[in-house]
Amino acid sequence: MGISSLRHILKAIVIVSSVMDSSGAVINVNSRNLSIELKRMSASEQEVVLEGEASDADLSLLRRMSDSVKVLDIRNLRLPGNTLPDYMLFNTGVQTLLLSEDTDSIGDWCFAESALREIVLPSSVKNIGQGAFYRCAGLVSADMSSCVMSECPDNLFYGCASLNNIRLPLGLKVIGNNAFRKSGLRSIDIEGVDKIGDFALAEMPHLESVILKNKVDAGRGLFYGDNYLSSIYGGIFDAEPLIITGTSVKDIAELYFGSRIGDGAFANLSVERLYINSDVREIGSNAFHNMKGLKEVNVEALKSDVPEIASDAFSGVSTEPIPLQVARHTADIWKSHPVWGNFMIKEPVETSVDDLNEGQTTDLKIDFNKGELTVIANYGIDLVCLYGDKGEIIGRFSPDTNIFCTTVYSDSPVIIVDVAAGNNRIIKKILNGKK
Repeated sequence: MGISSLRHILKAIVIVSSVMDSSGAVINVNSRNLSIELKRMSASEQEVVLEGEASDADLSLLRRMSDSVKVLDIRNLRLPGNTLPDYMLFNTGVQTLLLSEDTDSIGDWCFAESALREIVLPSSVKNIGQGAFYRCAGLVSADMSSCVMSECPDNLFYGCASLNNIRLPLGLKVIGNNAFRKSGLRSIDIEGVDKIGDFALAEMPHLESVILKNKVDAGRGLFYGDNYLSSIYGGIFDAEPLIITGTSVKDIAELYFGSRIGDGAFANLSVERLYINSDVREIGSNAFHNMKGLKEVNVEALKSDVPEIASDAFSGVSTEPIPLQVARHTADIWKSHPVWGNFMIKEPVETSVDDLNEGQTTDLKIDFNKGELTVIANYGIDLVCLYGDKGEIIGRFSPDTNIFCTTVYSDSPVIIVDVAAGNNRIIKKILNGKK
């Protein structure tokens, strides 16, 4: 039997679409030669059901099907090794594929550039090859929730511009390079994932929100060019190059936790107040390039540990008029630096201890009672920062509400409360009386 024949083929049933044939006739064709049957098929056939046993060579013939075939049912077709081979439906017109419950693996580029609109993978699937759904531009929905898989391969949904519904395997731990790049998702929850590859969620024109595991290991350009992305819950470890360049994220203080901020990591963002975390030791080229609307940089958490920074880290930003808030008694150290010294260096304002129940302004009221802090403003509160008596950061919040309440957990005898709301800013030093 030749390469093009089916082994022990039981039958191939071609169902003529009711659109083309009002009688909805079913034509039963018995044959051992799939190649011949594909040639015999009318150009108007829309649904094909295959039953029997096939080889990889047989399955490769499916790429020759007429583009009129929209539904392919292989639920009762026995596959070699229970595997769909590489490129099986590459660039075909199939929109709906019904798989066998015994399907174990899907090959590389298996459905790439095909017309698939939706796919539901059975629980038997344990492995999917790279680029399996690459550039399936019409793919709207993909359900992988029943699969027992820990890894999402490279390029899996790259270029799936219509994709707006995804259900991922519950045990997913790794997402490969470019896995969802240029796809149409508006949101994605990958809180259980430990590692995410380069550009995995980049250039997604509709992406608005993402849920990550805290301190996830993320690759380069993770959110690069996601223009509408504004909400990221969770955080990344090191801020690798280009990681959120060109997004709409406005607050990055709690987004990264590692020691390195890579080249171009936070370029082209609109951030008013930039906080450098205490663990940062290295800042790369163009890390904050063209950061629009920057009004303040705060490095108090670093104290006197000045990180290495590329000379062009703030390229496109006029740093001279921007305050650099440093820890108390460290101004001279920061002023002597060739990059940080270009900012307007400021140390924390010395204030006396105030009773916060007195002397309130018309626009802002602050109350502190037994460890409970309340801030009330006539308009949205932009920022609330809490510091200990040694300048350490206790907490930082961006409420964007008129009333903000929090419990202060600190043994510091004095708490410094720094509140910014609209054009107003108040710094108060209070006694930390919790009794």
